[in-house]
Parts: sequence; C-alpha cells; structure tokens
Amino acid sequence: AHQGFKVVTNLITTKSKKGLFWVIGFLTFFLSAILNNLTVTIVMVSLLRKLIPSDDDRRLFGAMVVVAANAGGVWTPIGDVTTTMLWINNQLSTIPTVTQLLLPSVVCLVASLAF
Repeated sequence: AHQGFKVVTNLITTKSKKGLFWVIGFLTFFLSAILNNLTVTIVMVSLLRKLIPSDDDRRLFGAMVVVAANAGGVWTPIGDVTTTMLWINNQLSTIPTVTQLLLPSVVCLVASLAF
C-alpha cells in the first residue's frame, strides 16, 4: 500500500476516543473549507476505517464527519459547490462571506461535537 494517510495519522497523537473525536472534527472542518465537502467526507471516512476498529464508533465518527464537513464548507466560497457557483458569478464576495459565516459555522461544529 502507498501509506497515503500516514502523514495525517502520524500527527494525531491523542489516545482518548473523545480527543480523537474533536481532532477529527476540527480537521474535517478546516479541510472542507479549502476542499469540496463531499471529497473531504470521503477522505475522512476512509481515514476513519484506518483509525477506528469498532463499527459502532466508526458510525458515530462518520456522522460527525458529515456535520463537520458541511459546517466547514459553508463559510468559505471554495468549500461548497453552491457558494463556489455564487462566487464565480459575482453573487457574493469572499470577505463578507467569511466574516458573516465563520462564527455560526464554528458554533455548529462545537455544538455537534459537544453533544
């Protein structure tokens, strides 16, 4: 195998399930701000298959990845297909989008992770 996830998995040093939950959540959130939500979700679920042996835990983490990817993709014009289309057509600009949507997106992420 090519060990493509080794760079990311080597940086994750937490031993607790709760800590891993938060790390994966924030990693997904910020990756989805610069990549497409669906792409990040696929990559992170593939990563979870390497990190989480239990099916039940993987389902919980997978649900969190979907929420984190959607919350992260909404606050930047390049993180979501809809906002990218609006940005290309000059229907929105970057600075107001980021400043108005970053805080609500972080609140959505943290509320989901804390639950």
